[in-house]
Amino acid sequence: MSTEELSRKQKFGEEIKRYLVISVYLFVCFTILMLYEKSRSPDQSVELVNFGLALGKALLLGKFILIGEVIGTGTRLTLSTLVQRIAWRSVAMLFVLIIFKVLEELIIGMVHSVSVSDLLAELAEKSWLELLAPPLLMLLILIPMIAVIELSHALGAKQMKEVLGKDHR
Repeated sequence: MSTEELSRKQKFGEEIKRYLVISVYLFVCFTILMLYEKSRSPDQSVELVNFGLALGKALLLGKFILIGEVIGTGTRLTLSTLVQRIAWRSVAMLFVLIIFKVLEELIIGMVHSVSVSDLLAELAEKSWLELLAPPLLMLLILIPMIAVIELSHALGAKQMKEVLGKDHR
């Protein structure tokens, strides 16, 4: 096996690992949100399909996040502080996810023979709170993830592992 093939396999392995870590993080977040919603509804039964939906959503959004990383979402703007970079990249990644969500809804609508005007009418029926809450929740989920990514870039992978593995009391 050539060093180029070995390098590609290592890079692929690292990307799969990143995808799994992001997807597991999102799955945990979505599962907690789902459990919270169920705890507040009269029907508090949690079915396996609910976990499947949370997993599917996590895997899909995990892939979208990796695509956003590959295209350099939020990295082209030079910001002086780590906090500014985390905030900007989180908001930029949120916009990427919103774009993918809109595309997903359009594709689902096409598959189910729902016109764009019907989708827009359905959207117009929602309150501003129903429209604003999901992106804000996603931003709340993105901020810690982007913070870890940015800290890892700032410190380097080796230093990051050392910082996370030590007892700093």
